[in-house]
Amino acid sequence: MEPITPMLTNIFNGILDLSQIPEDWANSTIIFLYKIGDQLNINNYRPISLLQTSYKVFTSILLNRLKPKLDYMQPREHAAFRFKFSTIDYIFVLTQIMETYEEYNKTLYIAFIDYSKASDSIYHDLLWLASKSHGIHNQYIRIPKEI
Repeated sequence: MEPITPMLTNIFNGILDLSQIPEDWANSTIIFLYKIGDQLNINNYRPISLLQTSYKVFTSILLNRLKPKLDYMQPREHAAFRFKFSTIDYIFVLTQIMETYEEYNKTLYIAFIDYSKASDSIYHDLLWLASKSHGIHNQYIRIPKEI
């Protein structure tokens, strides 16, 4: 049996060179997973997109190539979804700050931002422009535009 890696490498490099994804990568099958509560209430279901396996492999490779650059661009204060960063560390720091303020009988104000739906409101043209200005190669910008 012949290894599939060289064949996939050629296909993926072709996709990068042409900056064009296969048509079926633009399609997905949506299924609804039941969460909890009344099974007749549509709000108790979560939509899940089933994607092509080759698409998932390709985007994982892209992410691994971009990760060092993307991590470098993030401020130190942003720990979520970053390699070698843990929100546990930031919880510890926050706890230490709270204890210090309490020890000195000072008032502390804390605000948290919920970014759970932030990706729904991204202005993509600005995202591509910012990516380019931070040195992300054009082929890595054009491919996500296709998707």
